[in-house]
Amino acid sequence: MDMNAKAFALSLLKGVGQVMFQGNAITGLFFLLGIFYNSWLIGLGAILGVCSGTVAAHLLKFKEKDIENGLYGFNGVLVGIAIVYFFGLNAVTAGAVVVGAVLSTLVMNFMLARKWSPFTFPFVVSAWAVMLALSLAGQAKLFMEPVMQTSTIDVGAILGAGIGQVMFQQNVVTGVIFLLGILASSRISAGYAVLGAAIGALVGFGLAVPLAMINAGLFGYNAVLCGIALGGSKWKSAAYAVIAGALSSLILYAMMMQSVVPALTAPFVFATWIVLAVKGRIKQ
Repeated sequence: MDMNAKAFALSLLKGVGQVMFQGNAITGLFFLLGIFYNSWLIGLGAILGVCSGTVAAHLLKFKEKDIENGLYGFNGVLVGIAIVYFFGLNAVTAGAVVVGAVLSTLVMNFMLARKWSPFTFPFVVSAWAVMLALSLAGQAKLFMEPVMQTSTIDVGAILGAGIGQVMFQQNVVTGVIFLLGILASSRISAGYAVLGAAIGALVGFGLAVPLAMINAGLFGYNAVLCGIALGGSKWKSAAYAVIAGALSSLILYAMMMQSVVPALTAPFVFATWIVLAVKGRIKQ
């Protein structure tokens, strides 16, 4: 590797920060703190994922600037988190994290070389492939505690957990730590993260989704990513962010109607691609 140890560590932290499109090492550190606060096992999965994806990019001699900015780390982070979240952490799943993270790096490079907008698509397709392989190999999924029913709206949980769920963390404190990390990099992005969580929840209310799911942030996290990815200082970009956030929640609802694959961040990716395509047509 051409990087020294400090530069490599910074690229790893930036990779974690890039999960919410913040190429900032301090943001990445906050994100790791938030994950470890809620689950040290998932934290280990995140570290294994970012290291595997980044090292693979080094070995394959992808663009050094992209590696330094964490572009080959964040999809690996998400792969690591998702695999450990759904299957736990053991020798088999650790190997799956490495394979999935490397695969996400290959997909990322393929898309960047063609100047496509990858967002978290490399994570989505890689995680789906690895999860399918684990299931076919007989690796049992973890039992997920059902979301407890409630009749009370919890605004703090909706916003906090909505941000936390971007990395599968249904924890308000973790969500707040994530928000502080975003704030350390960009006040605008932090504002759009909160707006996205609110938009997703409002769509959930409109679809008569169980209140417990909305309070758990499950209808907010894709819209959070839409807000950060598309939001800006102009009203037009705010409109695109809101539209994409609402659309992502509708796509999530449609995907939840089938149980073939977990939605992950696919609703965010598809909604953002659609809005960017429309935006491009409007400019023509």
